Amino acid sequence: MIKEMKKSIVMFGAAAIVLLMVSSATAVPQVQSEPVMKIINDMEQKKTMLEEKLASLTERLLGAPDDPQPTFIIRILLWLIKLIDAFFQTLIDIILTIGDFIAKVIKWLEDSLNQIYKIVMGLLGLKLLETIVGILRFILDLIKDIIDGNPKGIVTS
Repeated sequence: MIKEMKKSIVMFGAAAIVLLMVSSATAVPQVQSEPVMKIINDMEQKKTMLEEKLASLTERLLGAPDDPQPTFIIRILLWLIKLIDAFFQTLIDIILTIGDFIAKVIKWLEDSLNQIYKIVMGLLGLKLLETIVGILRFILDLIKDIIDGNPKGIVTS
């Protein structure tokens, strides 16, 4: 029985020591962290206050979310968007006009080259026809001379 009682006292003592250690371990940081916690709370209050001021300034600058009238900055942005849109539309029109001009120049060049081709082919065809007629006349004259008995340029021995 004494042995059991000793065991119980040792167990009770050990449990008491553990509780005392846990208590002191949590008590020391709490006491030492009180100034730090105060600083953190102050910073959180300042953060909340700054967020509220930012929201207020944003609302004044951009207007309330349900405000039907756009504010000054939004009007400027809308004007800039319209200006940029007009610029790009004008740029597209200029590019299309240049494209049409280039297409007309190409068409004119094609027509001119076709006319030149027709003229050259006509001249070549005429020259070819003249050459063929000349060769045929020469052959006919040669045949006529052979028939008449005095061939020109043919040497007979």
